[in-house]
Amino acid sequence: MISATEFIDFYTELGAKKASSPFRKLFPLGMLAGFLNGMAGIVYGIASYSQESVSAARLAGGLLFPFGLIMVIYSGAELFTGNNLITISVLNGKTTVSKMLRSWLFVYLGNFAGSIILAAGYIYAGIFFEFGNNDLALAIMDTAAYKTALPFTKAIVLGIFCNILVCIAVMGALMNKDGISRAAAAYFPVAFFVIAGFEQSVANMYYISAGLFLRVQPFYKELAISAGMDISTLTTRGFLLNNMLPVTLGNIMGGVLFSCLIFFCHRKRD
Repeated sequence: MISATEFIDFYTELGAKKASSPFRKLFPLGMLAGFLNGMAGIVYGIASYSQESVSAARLAGGLLFPFGLIMVIYSGAELFTGNNLITISVLNGKTTVSKMLRSWLFVYLGNFAGSIILAAGYIYAGIFFEFGNNDLALAIMDTAAYKTALPFTKAIVLGIFCNILVCIAVMGALMNKDGISRAAAAYFPVAFFVIAGFEQSVANMYYISAGLFLRVQPFYKELAISAGMDISTLTTRGFLLNNMLPVTLGNIMGGVLFSCLIFFCHRKRD
């Protein structure tokens, strides 16, 4: 396992490479990460939808959701929230802010595409219907409606807390060389953010897309209304402006703050 100081040197070069990678590489690897992260969201939903206790549901998600990031790391996919660590390369003068933002944009769009494709396939194939006779569908819409109803400031704060933990997970994984140690280092920070209820933009790309795909179908819309669910914020506008905008800003702030802290505390000094 390398030290934090050695990690700064290692990620400075890695981040600069990511910042200079072309669209044809970043976008498909971003799609893969969105797909894998969304797959973890599917498993989380199935494991937790029938839990009456919020604590039990969060615990089930915390046990299972981290495997999404582990698969991202193993496959070499590109996750927007983890790539906020490229800030270290900028601070060390190995790349520029414009290249970093370009890389973030390509990966973010790839994450979005992969998440939406997965959500559409999962919902319109009707696989979820096998669980609980529409109870899972209601749980998916309820989760999406909750996320789109978050107050703007709260969503930013939850996004900040989330990405500090995600960046710690990525940093811990990259500080180790063998697969088991990488998985263990990534597992616990992600489990913590899920159990704590923090907000990750990439995860929400799947969660809210799935809820929207159900809401636009008259049967499920009526089912949600009959169940007393408020889905008034579950719209495209609510998705993009009420959740994705503040959560993404929060994720960036958390990632940049963590990167600056690690860099200035652990960099080599002359």
